[in-house]
Amino acid sequence: MTKLIEPIHQEEIFDGRIRYFASPVYLQTHQPDMPWHVFDDLLKLLSIDQEACTHFLRKLRGDWPEPITVATSQGLLTIAPHFMADGMLDAIGRSRKFRPENFLKIRGAYRRNLTAAVHKMLPHYGPIERMYFVLNCVNE
Repeated sequence: MTKLIEPIHQEEIFDGRIRYFASPVYLQTHQPDMPWHVFDDLLKLLSIDQEACTHFLRKLRGDWPEPITVATSQGLLTIAPHFMADGMLDAIGRSRKFRPENFLKIRGAYRRNLTAAVHKMLPHYGPIERMYFVLNCVNE
């Protein structure tokens, strides 16, 4: 039987939502790693169509061991590490597909909610410990 896991943080953003999960890397090794996001949530917020999403996900899975599929009470979800969201947001921002103000709102919402997810993933850490944790994620 597969153990169901649940998001540690989720937020309604514009006409969609973004959900975050505790990092599987952190849960298994206790090595610093940012919370993971639901891949499909971010693509929907960015208005990337389903065919492009499927192609993009297939390409990512061919090149990386991440993203992974997890079982939740909401069904199967694909989660991916922060570096993939960060790279995707950077690429979309450079493409000028969005009006700048819309893109900035989505990127800002992703980052604010990532911060909230870090707080929920590390409730036993104080502010300074969380800051060092995040800095160690960036330096890995």
